[in-house]
Amino acid sequence: MRKFLFLIPFSLFLCEARAALNMTYTMAVEQTAASAAAARTAALNSARRAAFENVLSRYADRAAIEVLASELRDADILNLVGTMSIADERSSATAYSATVTIVLDRNAAQKFLADNHIPNYMGIYDDIGSRTPVFFHVSGLRNWAALVRDLRAAGAWADLDVTISSIWGRQVSATIRAGRRAEFAKAMQAAGWWVWEENGILRASK
Repeated sequence: MRKFLFLIPFSLFLCEARAALNMTYTMAVEQTAASAAAARTAALNSARRAAFENVLSRYADRAAIEVLASELRDADILNLVGTMSIADERSSATAYSATVTIVLDRNAAQKFLADNHIPNYMGIYDDIGSRTPVFFHVSGLRNWAALVRDLRAAGAWADLDVTISSIWGRQVSATIRAGRRAEFAKAMQAAGWWVWEENGILRASK
């Protein structure tokens, strides 16, 4: 994944909507098989698997999600799908194509991750109100301690009202005051950290 230093679009600073989980994934599928029905089944299974990996990777470690996905049956993933809509369907005797939009069931997905002992950030959205969630990717305790020290020394920690929600290994989830993304990015830049937007989520790393 390519990262950019303080290159969050300025438009994000002008109007900040209340943060919400994005459990939706859309993709185009094309599949061939011995029959149109078999091609359709394979295509939709592929779309659901892609939704599982891409949606849950927004809120949990991607490597862990990919390992888990490789061990799951198609039926396991189907149980996590809330809704699925299909557009632009086309089929022939041995081929199928469509645009598929899948929404994972948040509660089912969160329970599934917990049952498989994979920490996730979904809970941070329950009680944040209008605050902005931030996910820090740290290389170690010393790395995180240095950042906290620098932000406190600059007055940014208090000004942004950084509130830690959880720490899982090298992943730290927190919230900051709403409407302060620009100030957060500047403070992180001054501390030598990268800040980027990914799937509507503010992330930081060094």
